[in-house]
Amino acid sequence: MSLPVLMYHHVRPGGGFIAISPENFVSQMKALAESGWQTLDSNGIAAYYSGQSMPPKSLAITFDDGYLDNYLHAYPILRQYDMQALLFTVTGWLGDGRVRTLDASSTLPDHRACKAAIKNGQADDVMMRWSEIDEMMASGSVGIHSHTHTHTEWQLVTSNPAEKHQALASDLAQSKKSLETRLGRVSDHFCWPRGLYDDDDISTAAAAGFRYLYTTRRGVNRRHCMSISASGDASDQTVSIDRIDIKDKDGHWLISRLRLYTLPLVGDWYSRRKISDP
Repeated sequence: MSLPVLMYHHVRPGGGFIAISPENFVSQMKALAESGWQTLDSNGIAAYYSGQSMPPKSLAITFDDGYLDNYLHAYPILRQYDMQALLFTVTGWLGDGRVRTLDASSTLPDHRACKAAIKNGQADDVMMRWSEIDEMMASGSVGIHSHTHTHTEWQLVTSNPAEKHQALASDLAQSKKSLETRLGRVSDHFCWPRGLYDDDDISTAAAAGFRYLYTTRRGVNRRHCMSISASGDASDQTVSIDRIDIKDKDGHWLISRLRLYTLPLVGDWYSRRKISDP
């Protein structure tokens, strides 16, 4: 049995770059529900890797970064179809304030506009607030996990291994502190910014207490694929979790992809073929 893990970023009208329209997201969640798929939370994913039995149609849904459109559009649809999702948040981009409601007359910015707003100090216009995160967590539909505090790809900042290690360790520590302060706990599930990491980074994440490390790599997830970090310490065992990059397409497309990724040999072949495509 393999575990498909779906990767989303934005759910916004019109779709766009790394975005899916609300209409197609509804179609996908409805197709999952009608086909008998069940979503796993972080505990369920850990149980899967520990060898516990899972329903045959099990998968995980993930969202990266923590954009406002996740709360306004994705969250109500997840609740409607009784789906759970893991949300990897960039804690330094989250703010305070009241819960917001969807204004039918307003438009939510696309990914590039969101990035520009964050760079210009206007993250609150495009990112979720802690009050909205509290509501989602209370519903049981969404679990919150670390995506660093700054979303910095430290490999691109410094080539000095010691400097990179210290910067990443500090970034992870800030993220953990924010989550512990705001939510009372932090899980051992973590998502790499833009999927960039090396063996030293894995050791740093393991030392920070993270065990389940989510990539942007397409692939099939099997049981018993824990790896020992470069430190050689068995207590630093981690697992790299590959994901399926979801397109702005309907539920029929998603179900057809799941048929591939639940068959390990077929999923491996398909992943290699897609990666090699121009």
